[in-house]
Amino acid sequence: MRHYTITAFLSFMKPFLFITSLVYFCLTGCTSTQKIRLQVNYKQPYCGGARPTPEILQDAELPKPYSAKTVFILSENGKAFPVTTSPQGLIETKVKPGTYYLAEAWRYKKTTPDGTPLSDYETTCLQEEWKKSIGSFTVNQLKSGNDSNSVKMFLLELPCPWQLPCLKEGKRHLPE
Repeated sequence: MRHYTITAFLSFMKPFLFITSLVYFCLTGCTSTQKIRLQVNYKQPYCGGARPTPEILQDAELPKPYSAKTVFILSENGKAFPVTTSPQGLIETKVKPGTYYLAEAWRYKKTTPDGTPLSDYETTCLQEEWKKSIGSFTVNQLKSGNDSNSVKMFLLELPCPWQLPCLKEGKRHLPE
């Protein structure tokens, strides 16, 4: 029966501890999540019935926060998760490094923009609309503890309710 000394045991364990530490670092540090900040705004033309004043037209051109709306963050590998914008249109969350797409909930869920029946829409056209995203962003690996403070901006161009894409002829949705 052999007896190992503490020195022999430690000399055996050093490479093992080094490799274990390296694997742990790569599993935690290499795939760690990064804090992201996304600002989602929208613009929509004047949709009223009366002739607008110049001030109303000017205001319609200004971006406004896409507030309290659910959007989906989709990764390149197909994973998706919903997030809700703040009253200021801001999203703050953590994701792993990679490329992501931001999609309106109706596009991700394959429904209609206003929640009306699918039968009001041209199917082929709607299938193309579902493929569109608000935009994309890439998260790079940062050193541990250094989250990015930059804000990625997104701008949605929203149509008036009676100009929604893919509506069948005679199915114009007028404001109530």
